[in-house]
Amino acid sequence: MKTNLIILLVGLVLVFSGCGTKTENSETATTESAIAERSAKLKKQRAKIEAERQMELDKLLASTPYYEKPDGILVYYKAEVDPAYIGGEKALNRFLKENLKFPADAEDEGLEGTVYVDFVVSKTGEVSDATATNYTYSETDNQFIMEALRVVNLMPDWAPGSQNGDEVNVKFSLPITFVMR
Repeated sequence: MKTNLIILLVGLVLVFSGCGTKTENSETATTESAIAERSAKLKKQRAKIEAERQMELDKLLASTPYYEKPDGILVYYKAEVDPAYIGGEKALNRFLKENLKFPADAEDEGLEGTVYVDFVVSKTGEVSDATATNYTYSETDNQFIMEALRVVNLMPDWAPGSQNGDEVNVKFSLPITFVMR
């Protein structure tokens, strides 16, 4: 009798623990599926915006390689040698990871998106004139825009771009993606 009761209790524990695991596995699979779906949608929207931005840049470059700021400073849309974050792409990604904060309200609402920040890398490497120019969704929250601008304005100097061997001011665009993990 005692043995039957122990077997019954062990059986119940196994049944209930198995049910919990199935529920947890189901919830995990649903969450992973939702994340994959959001990621695919974000990737598709980002590719569309990048194609549109490239067409706009090609049109600008067909007419002139640079523009003049109100203070008379020339800024190239594209230089022979583009500016580069010192340390390369890995260092830039590390900087963004260490400094970018996902806005709490956006996280609570389940918002994600990409903000394109255009800025000028001066002939001395200084980052200036940061503006948000595109976003992946109309629902991309203003908090993403403000955070992306905040972080770009924190950036250390870059290696400047050059044209005909001379360092020049170059407009640069950086997509910053906010994704919930």
